Amino acid sequence: MTGDSEQKQERRCAYAAVNTWELRWKDLDAATRSLFPLASILIVTYNNLPLNKACLHSVFHQTDYPNFEVIVVDNASSDGTPDWLVEAAQLDPRLQVILNRENRGFAAANIRPCGRPAASFFAS
Repeated sequence: MTGDSEQKQERRCAYAAVNTWELRWKDLDAATRSLFPLASILIVTYNNLPLNKACLHSVFHQTDYPNFEVIVVDNASSDGTPDWLVEAAQLDPRLQVILNRENRGFAAANIRPCGRPAASFFAS
């Protein structure tokens, strides 16, 4: 700004450096999410990695509800699904992965994460 002292310009630049649009977005996003109760989306999977990738991509990119988590229970897939899920969970904290050592069936896989008290809504 014209007429500002050099010290005032430096303070303004320092303030702008720590108040980026990315940080503002994160703060606003967290505040918005806190206004909505947590909803858990449960997905049970067994193999079929390409379909699992498409499913999770769709959930994360097409869900408008602002405060949700996705819990994937894998029933001992042998096609690379468990490794991919673990990697995906490291990239998005909304993704929780439960890896069964054996295929326990659909019903048992649906029951396993239900003891988690965090969510107000639960969909499978």
